[in-house]
Amino acid sequence: EAEERRHLQQAGSAMLASQGSIITIFGAKGGVGKTTVAVNLAVALGRQARQATVLVDADDTFGDTAATLALTPERTVTDALRALDGADGEDLKNFLTYHESGLAVLAGPASPFEWKGIAGERMQQLLHRLARQFDVVLVDTGGTLSDTTLADLEAASLILWLTTPEYASVRNSLQALQAVGSLRLPEDRVRIVLNMASPEIEVDPDSIEEALGRQIFWTIPYDRLLRRSAQLGQAVVHSHPQSPAAGNLTELALVLSGTGGPPEPRNEGLLRRLIAGRPRRRVKREQLKIQEGARL
Repeated sequence: EAEERRHLQQAGSAMLASQGSIITIFGAKGGVGKTTVAVNLAVALGRQARQATVLVDADDTFGDTAATLALTPERTVTDALRALDGADGEDLKNFLTYHESGLAVLAGPASPFEWKGIAGERMQQLLHRLARQFDVVLVDTGGTLSDTTLADLEAASLILWLTTPEYASVRNSLQALQAVGSLRLPEDRVRIVLNMASPEIEVDPDSIEEALGRQIFWTIPYDRLLRRSAQLGQAVVHSHPQSPAAGNLTELALVLSGTGGPPEPRNEGLLRRLIAGRPRRRVKREQLKIQEGARL
């Protein structure tokens, strides 16, 4: 499908190729590395997986994908949403900002008040229109289940549900999974991604699966360069491609694009090496229902 789209674009054909994938990244807690993962995965999808990719900042609180890539956009996603009725595919390109890697970015507005009055259905319309122009539409969302975020989840071909091993992150993920149950999302559309955002591991990954009632699809190893690169306005897959996190996220991009092999269940070898010799705690589903602020 990606090759078909490229041939049509090169030929200048007005025909529409089949729709690309919409991958939504969500995390039910701030600080889980959602934007950092989204930015790096988007760059890797474009460069290593050779997928025409657009990164959409749909965080309706304080989106910072542009800052994470050191971009200064002139137009934003809310500008595109308000101009949607009169815009065709070519017009939408005028709202994009391009990273040095070639990644197209539809940046978030400077003020969250810019989202006021924009319906979730309009966001879905924008995502589907972009999916006719790109192989992959990667959506970075806010950490709350707002109308915009719910629309992003419903529109997704695949949802990468990000959590860290910390108790609060796992607990919030369980609550959010239960809350979106009314959306009746297909089970295989939601994939749990464990981000080892800290060198300290407080919870046994096996018990995270037990608590959430879902298998962990992918594990991102701890890599200090991942957060450091984001602070410098760089994508680690672009600035330090040999780093552990860069290699891991590049592999994930290849798997998602269909050009790499399927992942081993829960990246068992890597995960076991990471937690070898460390004390592990367990968290059970019933423990996640206790009062906020309680400790394991």
